Amino acid sequence: MKYLFVICGISLVSFAAGAHAAPSDEFCKGWMESKANPPKSISFWKKTGLVLRLSFNKNSIVQTQITNAPSNGRQYFGKDELMILSTGVRNEAAPALSELQERLKTYAKLRKHLREQLKSITTESECVQLLTRHEGSTPTYDEMASDLEKNRELLADLENEKIETLLKSKIKDPARLQTKMKLSQLAQMLQNPEKPNLILFLHASEDGRLYDTDWNLIPNTLFQNLSAEIRTLAIYSCHPEAVEKRYQLKKLAQERSLTLVMPVLNRKVTWLLGESIPVALAEKFIKVVESVSQPVRPGIHPRTQLRCTLSIDTRSLAEGELGVFIDRMYQGQISNQQNELSILCPKSPQASVVTLQNMNLFHPVKWVEQPDLIQASIQGETILLRNHYAKDGSYIGSKSTSSVAR
Repeated sequence: MKYLFVICGISLVSFAAGAHAAPSDEFCKGWMESKANPPKSISFWKKTGLVLRLSFNKNSIVQTQITNAPSNGRQYFGKDELMILSTGVRNEAAPALSELQERLKTYAKLRKHLREQLKSITTESECVQLLTRHEGSTPTYDEMASDLEKNRELLADLENEKIETLLKSKIKDPARLQTKMKLSQLAQMLQNPEKPNLILFLHASEDGRLYDTDWNLIPNTLFQNLSAEIRTLAIYSCHPEAVEKRYQLKKLAQERSLTLVMPVLNRKVTWLLGESIPVALAEKFIKVVESVSQPVRPGIHPRTQLRCTLSIDTRSLAEGELGVFIDRMYQGQISNQQNELSILCPKSPQASVVTLQNMNLFHPVKWVEQPDLIQASIQGETILLRNHYAKDGSYIGSKSTSSVAR
């Protein structure tokens, strides 16, 4: 049933795994609690009837919410004026996916076997004994849980693969589709006046955080830096209500007079899909967006803006990438190998607040040492950034100090 393919993100780990990747004792505690207080169940006939209705009318699963729909109806627009950007499989992940898929088949058989035996379990200790018992070459539950936990990023890549494959099969013109979208590419596209209509297929967590292909967090302020010529912004993700609230997209649509298009999940199917949005309905969503998209305004040309070079001393950065913000606006990513960015020149480098933060869900930033200060410069004007660490020594972020060396 293809309509069960979802585009979720954080919850994809448990979806792809099909089992809660917790240690056996934690799982058994939750299992016994659920047996003692079973959730209110939906009758078999009600479930069956709803699934059958959805099978014959998949479009009833998700509706489309349009904010600031244009009053003049659809106009002709060039095919290159509507761009579809999507997450995809990380290049380095592709070789490991087939091996992981084979293991998931084994785990599916294990889950089925354990589910049957768990029905007769009456105590938490019996449950733990069952899950930790070896039976021939079959892995134990704990071994499965450990493997899934170690490969959370690859499990998420499996969902990226589904999204990428489906969109490539539906979008016949490859010039309109950009998969494997990264945060820096999205930032550039949101500032491109020649692409006024954008559809974004993104992962979202339950609290509304959006992520790119590499699982870098898309910052709240990114959409505030839209080109004035963006006329349609469509976002297809799970948890659309939380996404809209976190990024204040309706407010943005009103302030910028742009059309916002987002999916709305039919509340009758939340018991089946939760807040998951089926990828298989992407084609319908794209057609709705096309119907409200607008052409490039005549005479629009990219404006020449003065650019500066931002350099940051990253020699002590051992692992990871840092997101760079100036006055809360995202500028790009830096690493040990890439320590310069081309940015719009700030009015006053000394008065600008420069901050750095880890953006990646799976890969924390690590320093060779833990420097208190690192040095940055904008067009030769030196700025000192103070690093901040948690009690356990993990890096929190960096922020420019009030002292600026000339």
